[in-house]
Amino acid sequence: FENIKEYAEASGNADLMNSIKMLHCEERDRNYTNYNIIISTYQTLSSELKKRKDFLYNIDSIIIDEAHFTHTKSIKEIITNAKNCNFTTGLSGTLEMDEESVESFNLDIFLGPNVANVSYQELKENKFITPVEIKMLILDYLESDLRIQLYNIRKSLKINSAKNIEPTEILQMERKLVQDSEKRLNFIFKLVSKLNKNTLILFHDIKNNYGKTIYNNIYRYCDGKVAYYIDGSTDAETRENIKKQMEYDNNKVLIASFGTFSTGISINNLHYIIFVESFYSDKLIKQSIGRGMRLHNNKEKVIVFDLIDDFSIKVKNKANKNFLLKHANERLKIYKNEGYNIEIKKIKL
Repeated sequence: FENIKEYAEASGNADLMNSIKMLHCEERDRNYTNYNIIISTYQTLSSELKKRKDFLYNIDSIIIDEAHFTHTKSIKEIITNAKNCNFTTGLSGTLEMDEESVESFNLDIFLGPNVANVSYQELKENKFITPVEIKMLILDYLESDLRIQLYNIRKSLKINSAKNIEPTEILQMERKLVQDSEKRLNFIFKLVSKLNKNTLILFHDIKNNYGKTIYNNIYRYCDGKVAYYIDGSTDAETRENIKKQMEYDNNKVLIASFGTFSTGISINNLHYIIFVESFYSDKLIKQSIGRGMRLHNNKEKVIVFDLIDDFSIKVKNKANKNFLLKHANERLKIYKNEGYNIEIKKIKL
């Protein structure tokens, strides 16, 4: 909504300015009949449908952002109840292209066939997005005795088919070692200290407060940095205020969970992204990197630091890789497939 308003103001299009309505769930003024363009969330529109089944009857066109969520009940209700809609368009940066998938089936039914695929390279060449540079930093810091213990656990898992332990349990052990490492935490602070423009730090684990630990200590180790924190419990007003601070100021740091910041929040003035916890979801990776692709006058590229935890051990001159390192290999495949510029560096802490 704000981006369209800015475009209308910059282009001097008063008609466009006066024809847009943002519909909020808590808004009491529901008079939208005088507007040509309504912008709202799926949840708000679905809630409005429960009160007035006919309120979408006069809609001529629907544009669905994040169209990979078309399988959700609210979006299906919106499309189904727009009885006189002539045009339905879906946009997504993370569509599942497998024709046999449930996601693809839902898209075909409610939006129609896929008509265009626009690659990262094409968007970059046409200057619709900011170029992406990936720096994969392989961190070596775990003591040898712990490496051996992890290897023995992985080995027993392979031999006895996980009778005593599940792969997810080993993964959680590795994550715990990551979160407990002072060396790794200090490396993050040193890295952030060297970055002189707005930085987004993305973490996974809210339950064990890894993001909060980074936030609570960043003032102590990073002089001159102003930091903000967002997770699922942060209210909408606070998020919007933080977004504005990041948009108009520099040298700020935002620590946010993947779940709250991978989609739906746009900050153009974002120059660095740091993945401080491991994952390998194709969709989540693309969505998260997409936070930094927004164009900005003072931004030539967005740099993504992917922190990788190497707990591997050599067995018969061959590396026996830990799960987090295997995750990194999967992310590398995604980066290569997208065509990002990639740099890989090993760092001994």
